[in-house]
Amino acid sequence: MLPNGSCNRCNVPIHVREYIFKPFHTVTHVGFICRVVKSRLQAGQSRYKSSLHGLATILKEEGIQGLYKGIGSKLIQSVLTAAILFAGQRRIYELTKKVGYTG
Repeated sequence: MLPNGSCNRCNVPIHVREYIFKPFHTVTHVGFICRVVKSRLQAGQSRYKSSLHGLATILKEEGIQGLYKGIGSKLIQSVLTAAILFAGQRRIYELTKKVGYTG
């Protein structure tokens, strides 16, 4: 961390990074919550009349923790997917570099 609050790699002040990336964190949370409600609706739990009713019921009966059930396995899946994509991307780059592709 540099004295101005930026990291060595990107040299972007922390407040700027938070301003840029905070909306993405919010969208990620909302997206996960929507997937939880959608999954429960699709699982045939007929006790939910709609998505909003499902959200309200989960919050009432299970609290905020109920909205994040299964997040551990989703995080593991995301990390593994990113690792595979990065490894594949690197391998493709090396192969194209070997054959002399510059475009």
